[in-house]
Order: sequence, then structure tokens, then C-alpha cells
Amino acid sequence: MTYHLPEGSIVIGIDLGTTNSACYVYDGRDYRVVKFGDYTILPSYAQFKKDGSVVCGTAAKNKYGGNGQWVVSNSKRIIGRPYNKAEIHDLSQNCGVPIVNDHGIPKFNIENQNKFVSATEVATEIIKSVIQEVKKQYPGKNIDKVVVTTPAYFDNNQKAATIQAAMAAGFARNQIDTLNEPTAAAICYGLDNAVSSKKILVYDLGGGTFDVSILDVSNYCITVLTTGGDNALGGVDVDKKMMELIMEGFEAKFYRSFLDPNMDDGKKARYVRQLQRLAEESKINLSNSLYADVDATSFDRLNQRIKPLIDRSINLVKELLQSKSMSCRDIDHVILVGGSSNLCIVYDTLKQMFGEEKLKQSVNPSECVAKGGCMSIVNPIKREEITSYSLGSTIKGNQVTWVLPKHSKIPAEYSERFANSYDNQTTFSGFLVQGESLEAGVTESLTDSMTMLKRYVYSGVTPMPMGQSPVRETYYMKEPDIVLIDAVDELSGKKLLDHAEFVCN
Repeated sequence: MTYHLPEGSIVIGIDLGTTNSACYVYDGRDYRVVKFGDYTILPSYAQFKKDGSVVCGTAAKNKYGGNGQWVVSNSKRIIGRPYNKAEIHDLSQNCGVPIVNDHGIPKFNIENQNKFVSATEVATEIIKSVIQEVKKQYPGKNIDKVVVTTPAYFDNNQKAATIQAAMAAGFARNQIDTLNEPTAAAICYGLDNAVSSKKILVYDLGGGTFDVSILDVSNYCITVLTTGGDNALGGVDVDKKMMELIMEGFEAKFYRSFLDPNMDDGKKARYVRQLQRLAEESKINLSNSLYADVDATSFDRLNQRIKPLIDRSINLVKELLQSKSMSCRDIDHVILVGGSSNLCIVYDTLKQMFGEEKLKQSVNPSECVAKGGCMSIVNPIKREEITSYSLGSTIKGNQVTWVLPKHSKIPAEYSERFANSYDNQTTFSGFLVQGESLEAGVTESLTDSMTMLKRYVYSGVTPMPMGQSPVRETYYMKEPDIVLIDAVDELSGKKLLDHAEFVCN
């Protein structure tokens, strides 16, 4: 369907990143990147001031590590996630502000404002900062639609939280679309380079997440063949390794620990934040020195330290190829996306796998996702997406039955009748669950690796003996972030759930 831009309006694509965000605008004539001062990226930092105001971007980043500045970073890594996930505790020292448990939701303890702030609220402030800059550069223009890109391996809770952040920033739900970041990158590359009938692998190593997708690009149609990723792998993890190297260098030179064991917790946290900034800057300097004459020892030490991280990403690439019975020879182009894909070890490893001629650097790794998101609104591109996770229901206590397998083509549909748990059961309740199952109809025990989405309930069911049920449930996924459920009592004809929308409502 062709999109018609209303007069006096613009559309935007936002790449809401872990460490940096970017935005592209289409005004009816051109696609243009939004400038934030002298830069085309906005650091994803938010400073909560004592007077209640919030400052985002470079100004906030410059205060990161300062005493009493209350600057939040890396919030995307916890958006839409429950507090009981083990990764939340691992991140507590890398967000700049202490994380607390607020009724099962991880939140930042902003002591100078005497409140807890969720990662969704931080994302809202960053989106508001982006919109503010857009309105400065396009005065009098109305933003008709926005696409906010998300990692392909975000679960539905994380995508829902991202949509909620955009709504809280001032957009109506019908103005907002989400798009998987690898798909956005493929759209940008495909349209900018008039690509047709090619198999493209998108390697997206961002600040906090890693995605890899294989797509078929042909005649204004993009088909996602398979996708994978790791929501706990990104540039932040590379920074940690750089921090280790810096501390080791300090200790070797001065014969004492960088962090004094007797140091109070506040001072220690401040030193760690300052060390994070130094590590990130050092990593960027090495990344930008791909062809420069720099200290080879620094390269070697960093590469040795981060090789296990890069190997994790490469193993996911190999698994994805194997899952589709493909080899590196079957891939025509490899697109590198995300700031951390600039690392020399990434480029060299992919060059060895695919050959240098397949590595395409015609797209800006920090901007192409935002541009592709914007392009997806305007251009009549047919997109055939797949589910990144399986979808199931806990209709039987701690057992989950999978109804849509992982990598189902979207739109997807599955229908099944579930048995009563006891005689004359008239009320059913369950949770939607996401996992990794590749088969529908399989029942297994709930595990911590699965993600609980939302609870649903219906009542007034015709009584029947245990093990039988008149209820047929049908699950639909019409978009990657929307789940609908129909439930019908086939004896009475009563509709118990009628296209009830869950997850991203």
C-alpha cells in the first residue's frame, strides 16, 4: 500500500539505541538525518536534575561519572524485563544509577528526585529529546507517523515497553509502528543500492544487543528467512573488557589496585562510571583506527580479550546458516550495522568467513537503521516477517503448550482445543509465554528462560468432565508485536474472547 504524506507533515524513523540513538526524517522530498549539535547521533543518556527536569544526550553524557549527577545509561538493556532476570543484577553497575525492585519491575533509584524511574520512562525522555530536535529543524511540521526500531530478538514485553515509551512521548498508538532493526537496515541498503534477488545477512552488533538476520531482497519485497540474537551482547560488554585492560595497566604501573578496597561505595561507583567513559572512548579510538598507524600491542590485547565475545556472535551466525541449510557461499551481501561492528576483529573475522567483496560498507552503521525505519513508511515495500520466539499458553498450571513455533511466518495462526483440568470447569485462565520451541502442539514445563507475557481469563464455559472442553482457542500474530486471541464455546456458541489484543495494547 502506497503511503500519502499529508500536506505540512513529516514522518520519522527512530533507532532507539542502548548507547546512541539516531533519527531520520522524510519531508516529501528527501530523507535527511537529524543533527544533534555537530553529530548525527544522540547519546542515550538521561540526567535527572534535582529541580525535576531531565536532560538527555551529550549534555547528560558529559555529566556521567560525576558525583551526585544521577545520569542513567544503558537503560535499553532492561526495558520490558522483570527484576528476577539474572542479567538485571549483572547490569546494576553499568547503568550509572542503582537499580531497585519495584513490585517486580527493575527501576532506577533517582534519590535526588526521591522517585523510582523505569527504563520505559527513560526511553520516553530520549524520544522526547529526539522529537524536540526534529521540531526545531522542521518548524511548523506535524509528525504524522513514526517507526521505532527494536532488536529482532526483543521479546514482546520489550517491544510493548518501547511502544509505551513512544506513546508517553506524545504519539497516538495508531501513529506508531515498530520494525526489527536488521529489517530496517536491509530496507535502507536495498533501496539505496537498488538491490534485487539477493540473499543478505545483517550483522548488527549494537551497544547492548546483537542481532543477526538472513533476508531475501527481491523486487520491493523483503522476506526474513531466519533471525537470531543475544540481548546481552554488545558494545557495553566490549567496554567491560577495555575497563579490565585499563585497570590492569594502572596496577602494573603504580603497583596498587585501581579501586581501593577501603574506598566508600559512593566514591567507588563514581570511579567505575568514570572508568566506563574512558573505556568507551578508548574502544572508539581503536575502532576508528582501522587503517591508521596505532600501537599494535593495544589492538592485540583488546582483540585477545574480546575474542570470546565476538566468537559468541559468530557462533550465532553459523547456527543461523546451518538452520537454513546454507553456507557462507549462499550469502550475496553482508551488511555491518551498529557502532561496535566497526571493531577490526569483527571486520577481519567476517572477511575470513564471507570474503571481503561481500562486506558492504556503503551504509552508515550508526544511521542506516533509523533511515530504513523512515523508508519503510514511505515506500511500498512488501515485508514478510517471522516470529523471533515461539508463543505458548500456560492453560495447565506450570505446563506450557506451544501454539506458534519460533520462526513462524507472519501473519501466523494456530487453533487448538484445550482439555479441562477438573470436572465441570467453567473458568479458564492462562499466561501467554514466549520461548524457543520450534514445534507447535508440544507441551513442556515452564523454565526461567521463558518469558511470561500477559494473563488472560474467560468464564461462562459449558461444564464438561475433566479432560474434555468445548472451548477452541485461536491465536493470531498479525504483526511482530501484536497477539490476538479468539476463544469460542463450541457447544453454546458463546464468544469468550473476541480478537482480544494482548501484549502491545
